[in-house]
Amino acid sequence: MPGRLSISVAAAEIGLTRGIISEGLYNAFLILSVVSVFLAILSFRYFVLRDSEMELPRQVL
Repeated sequence: MPGRLSISVAAAEIGLTRGIISEGLYNAFLILSVVSVFLAILSFRYFVLRDSEMELPRQVL
């Protein structure tokens, strides 16, 4: 996930320096990128812990 965040930050920085996006849009893009990465991590942990708490069916040999 940190790699994904660094690509988003780099893309926003390039857009700002080339004048493609405004500073307000740059800030919004950064906030959206950071929030989405952390929400993805938290939701992944939630679902992994929830699935690990479920009892797995036993296989009959």
